[in-house]
Amino acid sequence: MNFFPSAKVLLEIGPLNITYYSLLIMIGGFLACYFGYKDFKKNGYGLNVVEDIFIGCLFFGLIGARIWFCVFYDFNFYFSNPVEILKIYEGGIAIQGGLVAGTI
Repeated sequence: MNFFPSAKVLLEIGPLNITYYSLLIMIGGFLACYFGYKDFKKNGYGLNVVEDIFIGCLFFGLIGARIWFCVFYDFNFYFSNPVEILKIYEGGIAIQGGLVAGTI
């Protein structure tokens, strides 16, 4: 385990790198879920509604963020190598696509 191995990486555990960006996205997602629970409970909705919305937005937001990155950041590369689109573990998501797809 190695803390702060580079400017982008917070924690390195063997081949697994945890970056600041991914940590901030996770914290934002959990905070959104927490405040959603509080707000929905205050307005009389069931908590399972929050879970359904959260999972749906997270799933489609991640797909939208990857598609946005592939289309707008390096379209020629991903058009020539479509299998590379699936390699999300190598990095490459864009928050704009996540917001658009998660909202839809």
